[in-house]
Amino acid sequence: MDVPDVDCHWYVVAPDNTFGEGFSWENSPWFSAEGLLDVAELNNTMNAIQQPELGLAPA
Repeated sequence: MDVPDVDCHWYVVAPDNTFGEGFSWENSPWFSAEGLLDVAELNNTMNAIQQPELGLAPA
């Protein structure tokens, strides 16, 4: 069995954004395509996150 290398990968143990309440069509938020409009404005996001000299990533 392969064991994940947690030193170089991030793993989500339980991908659940409902905070344990579970999904319900009755109270789920509506998806808005306008919320994606700012994605194109993200430049060098991963490079900035992984810059050790900025103190955001392990050296």
